[in-house]
Amino acid sequence: MPVDPTLSHFVRTYDTALPAARCAELIAHFNRETSAQTANGRGHRAGLDDSAWTELNLTRNGPAAWLDALRQDVVNTVDRYNRDTGLSLPVPHSPKLADFILKRYRPTGKERFQLHFDSIYEVSNRYLVMLWYLNAVPAGGETVFPDLELAVEPQQGRLLVFPPYWLYQHAGEPPVGADKFILSTYLLF
Repeated sequence: MPVDPTLSHFVRTYDTALPAARCAELIAHFNRETSAQTANGRGHRAGLDDSAWTELNLTRNGPAAWLDALRQDVVNTVDRYNRDTGLSLPVPHSPKLADFILKRYRPTGKERFQLHFDSIYEVSNRYLVMLWYLNAVPAGGETVFPDLELAVEPQQGRLLVFPPYWLYQHAGEPPVGADKFILSTYLLF
């Protein structure tokens, strides 16, 4: 049974939030920094047995100018999200952000992120998700919110913003035909 459809009002997408050139630079950086990449999901994190991806911590392994620009993008996005959602009390800006993480999902059918929500246990201080798609893929790769009957297709430069709580359970579907690259962070309490 679908959850209240008005909840989808708080799932926002912003196309061309990152310029194509910056997306390409981030993917190239990921591909160059092989020694800093780590596998995650199945066999690496408890409870993620149906998930697998490779990641690179951009906050620790990225140029300062990129990180400064991304932090400003976050500030601008929070302002836009507040305008678009019309909350009586706006989502607050935070001096704390989770690290910027680049992730790659290979089109093997085995790399995906299973159904989950993003604020639990040791990461319960998260209060807003920001996920940029760095490339489009021929098929698959959607972020699906099954209870909201919503799917977001990966498009280069698209930003997906939503609350990290259990009402916003979501999954990253496996890409078909090409690697899928994303960049993510969270606003933190």
